[in-house]
Amino acid sequence: MKRLTIPRVAVALAVAAAAAAVGVTLQAQSAGTTTADVQAGFANPAKWLSVHGDYTGQRHSPLTQITPANAAQLTPVWTFQTGGVQGQFEATPIVIDGVLYYTGPQNHAWAVDAKTGKEVWHYQRTLVAGLKVCCGPVNRGFAVYGDKLYMTTLDSHLLALDMKTGKVVWDVEVADFKLGYASTPAPLVVKDKLIVGIAGGEYANRGFLDAYEPATGKRVWRFWTVPAHRHFRPRPQHVVLGHGQSEPGLGWRQPSRRQPLRRVAHRPRPRQGHAEVALPVHAARYA
Repeated sequence: MKRLTIPRVAVALAVAAAAAAVGVTLQAQSAGTTTADVQAGFANPAKWLSVHGDYTGQRHSPLTQITPANAAQLTPVWTFQTGGVQGQFEATPIVIDGVLYYTGPQNHAWAVDAKTGKEVWHYQRTLVAGLKVCCGPVNRGFAVYGDKLYMTTLDSHLLALDMKTGKVVWDVEVADFKLGYASTPAPLVVKDKLIVGIAGGEYANRGFLDAYEPATGKRVWRFWTVPAHRHFRPRPQHVVLGHGQSEPGLGWRQPSRRQPLRRVAHRPRPRQGHAEVALPVHAARYA
């Protein structure tokens, strides 16, 4: 069988076939994504509403059109060229109503018609010189809430983009990039809040988690995962965010500063010189 090689500068988005198969169209724009929608995960298999698809973090779609028996028969339907944008593409697209929303290196972002591969809009952030980014100018993807998309930036900002146009709705600073901070993870929607992580550990900065209001960008709380010198205590290895009573023992974990938050089963462990911290979503304090 002849193999097809796709250049690095091209992004081949196979999710298009799945979106077309369920019969959704570009014209059927979403009225707004809620926390319940994100929490429902793959209840609507035509959508992919978070970096992992659902809170289990398995990235396993329930669609059944593609199987081990027919996977070898897959062929490219279209290829979308990113216009010479160089770098690593590390984001999982958000899929809503037949449109793919994804981010790329240097804080580029696109909306693409999943059926045709036609660009709907393109966003490019103007970045300043002197950014301290250890592992490439990457981005891990969008979060979606209401009619907006949310992304972090290499100069350590959090942006809200209009889903239909790609225009910036609001832009807030998460941390001062001049101190070595950057932000690359996909935000996570939890109980009507945006949970955002930070990079910069290579430059001896204090790590933290923030929660923001999706409508305005107002910061609700900040939790320092690395304490100040005067309050030193064992560094947390597991961060567990507030969860519903219907699902005891489940929370969210950030394995490292550069990996997105993912949901895990939380089990007590013997003391090994580390700390586990439970954070209620609407407040930030040691629990």
